[in-house]
Amino acid sequence: DQKCGRGVLEFPDGSSLAAVWQSDEPRPGHGVYMDAMGSTTTGSLDAEGEFAGVVEERDVLGHIVFRGSYAANVRHGLGVLWMTDGGQYEGAWAHGVLDGQVRYTYQVEHFPDIVVEGEWRGGGAAVG
Repeated sequence: DQKCGRGVLEFPDGSSLAAVWQSDEPRPGHGVYMDAMGSTTTGSLDAEGEFAGVVEERDVLGHIVFRGSYAANVRHGLGVLWMTDGGQYEGAWAHGVLDGQVRYTYQVEHFPDIVVEGEWRGGGAAVG
């Protein structure tokens, strides 16, 4: 019994992947991964069945958490990350972490948007 056509593969940990299947493998095209808590990642699957290209992550309430580029199932390229406190990171990602020019925008009571820009390396702000 090989999976063939549109369907959902449910994993033992409670997560699932909805995609088009052929010979038990996800085909390139649209896919939706849902983790065991209900957060989703939606976007394009490549020939290896990994998210690549433009992807959108949403939390369990359906709020957008991240929108941007993926490669090999991780954030890679340009994207925007929305924080629960209302702040947002906009910039470059490499292998799942902020890496490159980043702009952080946040609000403080009674003040307009505050913007901090800088260079990040390996997930942390570069000092220099």
